[in-house]
Amino acid sequence: MFWVLLLYLICVFVFSWKNFRAGVGLLILLLPAYLIRIRIGPLPTTVLEMTLGAVCLVWLIKYFREDGGKIVVAVKERPWFFGLVGFFFVASLVGIFVSGVGAIKLNYGQNTYQAFGIWRAFFLEPMILFFILLGRVKSGALSVGDITKFLIWSGVSVALVAVSQKIFGWPYAPSLWNDEIGGRATSFFTSPNAVGLYLGPLFVLCLTRLLRWKYIPDLIWFVLFGLALLFSWSQGAWLALSGAVIIILYLLRKKRTAIVIALLGLALALYWVPVREAMTFADKASQNRLHLWNYSWQYLSQSPAHFIGGAGLRQFFWKVQYPFFQEDTRAMEILTYPHSFFLNFWSEIGLVGACSFLGILIYLFYLSVQIYRRDKLLGAGMVGLLVVYFIHGLVDVPYFKNDLSIMFWLYVLVLFLQSHHDAGSDGART
Repeated sequence: MFWVLLLYLICVFVFSWKNFRAGVGLLILLLPAYLIRIRIGPLPTTVLEMTLGAVCLVWLIKYFREDGGKIVVAVKERPWFFGLVGFFFVASLVGIFVSGVGAIKLNYGQNTYQAFGIWRAFFLEPMILFFILLGRVKSGALSVGDITKFLIWSGVSVALVAVSQKIFGWPYAPSLWNDEIGGRATSFFTSPNAVGLYLGPLFVLCLTRLLRWKYIPDLIWFVLFGLALLFSWSQGAWLALSGAVIIILYLLRKKRTAIVIALLGLALALYWVPVREAMTFADKASQNRLHLWNYSWQYLSQSPAHFIGGAGLRQFFWKVQYPFFQEDTRAMEILTYPHSFFLNFWSEIGLVGACSFLGILIYLFYLSVQIYRRDKLLGAGMVGLLVVYFIHGLVDVPYFKNDLSIMFWLYVLVLFLQSHHDAGSDGART
């Protein structure tokens, strides 16, 4: 196995050395490959992480000197944004050490070493990739259009598997073969909601490109993503996409169409029982979320240390849910996050981390407004992308997963560069 992994690393390294743009494309296409988990001695890793490591090594050896100065200039141009990014990074680092404070000493508990692995995958590596690609775009070797296309193409395999599951009844992940999932598509993942979290923003990117009537082939992916989202039965994704489409239409001055869609959605919420129950938090999944939010607040308000520091990386179950889980193990399954984007970050990396993440989102909305003033269609699409992320994040976990954390920083990069006029040859357009 070691020699196979070494050969793979060498192949990716050589491939990226010869064509760095293609190496970045391969990396983004392989985002779901985090599910292939392996160990190199005592070190756990994934195929995605190995691919990222090879691409980063090529950049460090070949392009660091060329791109480093451009990255520094970009940071100086946007001190407020990168200040928030810095606070976010430092808070995530602190979350490693908070994890070991007061941890329950059980076999499945997270210790500081394991928390470091989570931090590496969810924070360090995605943010390193963000700065590498920022430097490459600023050097003119990569464009925002390239990154957008790679992102959309990465969703094709996810959507194809999801649609195949619904039509043919296969393939499902082995861990789901004996589970009751009600015929919902899960694609490569173990949860139908993961399909919505992955494909929802990509659906909006496809829509934005289609509205320009310049990327007609994206119609295939647009339909494919729509079917996969439908078959996943991810109500959070449906709600988020509905909100995004309404806002995009409104910003494009299609107010009557936006109002009609909003009224149809309201009628659907009133008369279709599953949607009405989800909207009013009457179904089991919504009730579980209310419990999780209540557990989270009880923990965070217990002491100033909890309020400021949270529970630490991957400690939500052991420090927050576990005391209630002991009372009735049948009431709710083991969960690792409270399923609300602000509480997710607050419990994992503390109040500073949650506030800095919220600040980053607000700043991205500000950049989207700037884009809208220059290019209404592109700006509306960028606002829609953030709306999907924000609404779905109110009831789910759109960041704390290997693929989703990288995707988030790629979206940040796209938005950040779209607000500049020098974002590459087609970088000013998705």
